[in-house]
Amino acid sequence: MGRLPHRDCGALDPDAMSHPAPSDLKTGPGRPRCERSAAASPRLPPAGGRGFAAPGDAVALLRPAPGRVPDEEPAAMACARAGLAAGVLTWAHECGARGIVGAAAEGCLLAGQGALLGLDALAAGGEPTVALSAARPGEVLVSLPKERLGELAALAAGHGASAECLGMVAGDRLLVSDARRVLVDVPLSELRRLSEAGIDSGEAMKRIAGTEEVPEPHAPTGWAADPAADDDHPRDECGVLGIYAPGEDVARLAYFGLFALQHRGQESAGMAVADGQRMRVSKAMGLVSQVFDEEVLHSLPGHAGIGHVRYSTTGSSVLCNAQPIIAETPFGRVAVAHNGNLVNCGALRAELMAKGVRFEATNDSEVIAHLIREYHRGDLKEAVVRAAERVRGGYSLVVLSGTTVIGLRDPHGIRPLCLGRLNDESYVFASETCALNVMGARFMREIEPGEMVIAGPEGLEEIDALPAEGKRLCVFEFIYFARPDSYLYGKSLHLVRRRMGHILAQEHPVDADVVIPVPESGTPAAIGFAEASRIPFGEGLIKNRYIGRTFIQPDQRQRDLGIRMKLTPLTETLAGKRVVMVDDSIVRGTTTGRIVRLLREAGAREVHVRISSPPDRFPCHYGIDTGNRGELIAAKLSVPQIREFIAADSLGYLSLRGVVRAIGVPRGAFCRACFDGSYPVPIPRDVQLGKYALEASDALAGGAP
Repeated sequence: MGRLPHRDCGALDPDAMSHPAPSDLKTGPGRPRCERSAAASPRLPPAGGRGFAAPGDAVALLRPAPGRVPDEEPAAMACARAGLAAGVLTWAHECGARGIVGAAAEGCLLAGQGALLGLDALAAGGEPTVALSAARPGEVLVSLPKERLGELAALAAGHGASAECLGMVAGDRLLVSDARRVLVDVPLSELRRLSEAGIDSGEAMKRIAGTEEVPEPHAPTGWAADPAADDDHPRDECGVLGIYAPGEDVARLAYFGLFALQHRGQESAGMAVADGQRMRVSKAMGLVSQVFDEEVLHSLPGHAGIGHVRYSTTGSSVLCNAQPIIAETPFGRVAVAHNGNLVNCGALRAELMAKGVRFEATNDSEVIAHLIREYHRGDLKEAVVRAAERVRGGYSLVVLSGTTVIGLRDPHGIRPLCLGRLNDESYVFASETCALNVMGARFMREIEPGEMVIAGPEGLEEIDALPAEGKRLCVFEFIYFARPDSYLYGKSLHLVRRRMGHILAQEHPVDADVVIPVPESGTPAAIGFAEASRIPFGEGLIKNRYIGRTFIQPDQRQRDLGIRMKLTPLTETLAGKRVVMVDDSIVRGTTTGRIVRLLREAGAREVHVRISSPPDRFPCHYGIDTGNRGELIAAKLSVPQIREFIAADSLGYLSLRGVVRAIGVPRGAFCRACFDGSYPVPIPRDVQLGKYALEASDALAGGAP
């Protein structure tokens, strides 16, 4: 994310006021020493401000105007005082020792609102130190209604200061970047935890950004994991399904298929069914079994349909973002459902909005739907191809018209999509083969990268819609996402994961008494580890399959209780034993550490953690919810530091080479960017804004037209 331009800022609560800044000014390694002490400058009057009180408000920096001599540097503070008195500003905070980011953290903490800031224009010499320490004393961070930015500029000029718009209030985290990288990306829950621990916001931000060494006796420096994170597994966006089956109960078939794909998304479910005359849609928040019942299924007659289960990676988890997305065209309704992420979504959405297109949702699927509508001139196939030519990223797409179902895969084949057959005239598209089995369909083949397949009254039509750019299927489908009873590249995922356990035992042997999985995703690899190491396999953790996500718990104690509700240790397996705990991945490190502690409390003498994938060091922008590198523990800490963080006796990750050996397919057949940073589709800088980027865009623009 670069610096947000002037027009990109929004409005604040007029009742919010200033907040005092401390008088001390600290310096540290890698930080410029200021020319004057903060105590020498007049401080803003204490006013008990509420910080960043409203999403969409502008955040700006008041600075001494270029060429001002040191004695005149308090001009920015004088401007801030005048702005507060005149009601132009709604909150102001001297940067002082905290720096810009530390001051922003105070604003977030006071109001419980996140902020998106871009500091590339302020980083002198390309260094981001200005983000952590004010380059000159007297700089003030302010917030204000976006419509008053012009008044602020005039006010600043009158006081010999300058006003630079940095960004906006948005989201539930503080995200700050310069021209090259994200400097800070920290959830509000972590800000609160640090504040409650008595750590000054400026010192906390320096620690998180890794620019100042702050020794800690019990945890490595440079890492601040979100204590409210639900678990340490990556999250996939969704599963898609398409059915063309004249004479069949398509809605009921779709229900069973979506039920089989439920592991790919649990936030919402939906389906659209067409009978040649009318297209009906039903979607809601919740699980498939909660969204659909007999009455709903009976209300969805038709011979063709598409379905979707969602976990959000672009756009919030709200009903308007549930899929399928419907586009009204002069030639009838078109429904779209997709799995993946578009990296050029923001630019395409802005282009469509400039043409007067109205958006109801904030996900990239709606962008695809509107592109299809724009290009639809009576030939749906051509419209889908033209839309696909415009989008970039990883995606599998199903499209429904009144008579046909279309399946399409991105040119790299990053997200999975397969084709099955029900009978001579009926076909099924699905994210995974496990959905075909449930519906009684026979697997035919995987859709090729860039290929479009149309199932309709004229049978099956296969088109090379986009130039294929090589197979680069997401490697995490093999490690975690896909169900173990699915097949990819012709490989049984259960057997692949057992082989991962075999190789993991070879790469990281250990003397132990029992091997246990973190259920259920770690089970196949744990079985393989036990087989190869000849250490007995045991059930050490019992999973309650009916407990929801634990991130909504209000404090650390109750979050720990949430883990205990989800996983119960078996003392009989663990007491006095040297335990090998096998899981498929560590993303944030929070839950892994809690499970290690749980095992020790149950009597485990030693806990050795083994992970059946390499360290997850780079964010995914193609459909996995790790869009910010700051969330990844392996991006900040070495393996020994992670071992210390989770308090394990030893820690071993499966190598990337081991993963490839276990799958038995050449290394070049996968997208492995999360491990080595090699992205098959170039990533625009603004994608670093993450899953709420479109909400942020709407807030900056004052809402969709």
